[in-house]
Amino acid sequence: MTEWDMCAAASKEDFTKVSLIDMAQIVIHQDYRLYCEENRCGNYNRNYGCPPDCGTAAEMENRARQYRRALVMQTCMEVDDVEDQELLREIRKEHNRKSRSVAEQFRKAGISGLMMQPGPCSFCKECRKIKGEPCPFPEHRTSCLSAYGVDVTALAESCGMRLDWDGGSISYFSLFLYDRSPYSE
Repeated sequence: MTEWDMCAAASKEDFTKVSLIDMAQIVIHQDYRLYCEENRCGNYNRNYGCPPDCGTAAEMENRARQYRRALVMQTCMEVDDVEDQELLREIRKEHNRKSRSVAEQFRKAGISGLMMQPGPCSFCKECRKIKGEPCPFPEHRTSCLSAYGVDVTALAESCGMRLDWDGGSISYFSLFLYDRSPYSE
């Protein structure tokens, strides 16, 4: 599968925009991890894809930096109220479903990689972490861009994409990192 094929596969999922960039263009700030630790989304220590279970900020950055390329997938939508948490959850859920579909197509084509998405891992309806049970699908577990410390504003700028949270529209981003460096562990 060529990079053109990868973009075409993502485009078929009806994202607002897709782009390919070098990993070197992705800005990571380990201190962005504080957003997770402040538990702003309510998933800290409640989801295996979230801190502290996903790894330290340094471990997450090192994991991401093992790859050389990234497919960026964006969903932009006009909304009546950016404070409507139920609506935002539904939009994010659909964005993440489409992102997982793309990642699965790549895996079937023999392209291994690392998926980052907005919000906590949502592969299971409810994370087993809440019940103290092990994750049944660790190979499908994802972490959010904040857990990796990704600067989404810089990401949007490097891809020529809009970053909207202006009261009338929202933007969600996912990354599929691929082309692992042969020098990584």
